[in-house]
Parts: sequence; C-alpha cells; structure tokens
Amino acid sequence: MNFNFKSDSTIPTMNAIISTNPSDQDKWEIIKHTLDSISLSLTVINPKNNRQLLIKLAEIVAIESKNRYCVVQTLTNQHFYLNNRLKNILSTIKSTHFIQINNQTIVNLTYVKHFSTTTNARIEVVLQNDLMYFVNRHYIKIFRRNLSC
Repeated sequence: MNFNFKSDSTIPTMNAIISTNPSDQDKWEIIKHTLDSISLSLTVINPKNNRQLLIKLAEIVAIESKNRYCVVQTLTNQHFYLNNRLKNILSTIKSTHFIQINNQTIVNLTYVKHFSTTTNARIEVVLQNDLMYFVNRHYIKIFRRNLSC
C-alpha cells in the first residue's frame, strides 16, 4: 500500500482524510485501529523509581481506580500509576477501544479474551493477560454496544 500526503487548510487540525480504492474498503477498520493505537500515548508514573514515562494506549489492558490515583496495567503485566481520577481519564483518552465497565475499571476492548454472564445481571470479562473483571448492570448496555461495533 502506498501513501500520498497533501495538506489542506480547510481540514480542521487533528483530522485526516484517507482515500482508498473501493476494493480496499474492507481494510478501513484495520487502518483506523492502527492509526488510533500508534499515535496516542499516556504519561504514567513508574512505581519502582517514581519517574514519568510515556506508554502507548495500545499497550494498556486496563485502568483501575485506587482512591485518588489509578493503576494502569499493561499486556506484559507491568503496573504504572496515573495521578488522575478515573472519570477524568476516560475523557482524556478519547478512544473507542476503552470503555468503563464498572465504577473502578476501564478496559481496552482490543484485549478482551472472552466474557460470560454471571448472577445478578453482571458479565464477567477475562482479558488476554488473564485479568478478570465484572461489568456492572449500569454499564452492560455500553459494553454490548461497543462490542458490536
């Protein structure tokens, strides 16, 4: 696949127009997913040395709330801290791959291994690194809607 870049002042900043042949339309979602995951990152704190570092959103599996900070978990089972509340993080990320599944947890839908229903109208979600979370009743509609997209 070849790429051609043109600038156009009529296009708002942080937007791009990608033109493809109609026969490549089935690849649009793959292209969008790849561009979303590469370009975005999050500044976290390494708990071992208290230094800040950037990690790509594509590496994040889940974000859990712990009092006034959050724990970011990666696919390689590394843990980082984020000095922010969960409700602020979701608006900062602005990615369709991350959804809140209960009052304490945001998960990356890309890494959902499987899920099943449990008692009390909840859903058990297992991620690729074998972390297990529950989707509360309040978040089930959002979870199902995002899985179907």
